[in-house]
Amino acid sequence: MFCNYDQYKDKEVVKKHEQLLKQLGEKDRVFSLEWNEENITLMECCDYCFGHDLTKEECKELSEVFRELAEELEK
Repeated sequence: MFCNYDQYKDKEVVKKHEQLLKQLGEKDRVFSLEWNEENITLMECCDYCFGHDLTKEECKELSEVFRELAEELEK
């Protein structure tokens, strides 16, 4: 579950990659995106470490998500 999706759903990078971000929060996983003027944090909220099985294309898209988040920090 993307626990604070409603808070950031209007951000362009979140809208663009909504499907992948929601996929990362499927099943027993809960994550949040914390976004303020100084930091952006993609945080998994759990007691255990989880691996994510992603296709090559999903890995490329996730890399793009982080690149775009970094660009947001530069604004």
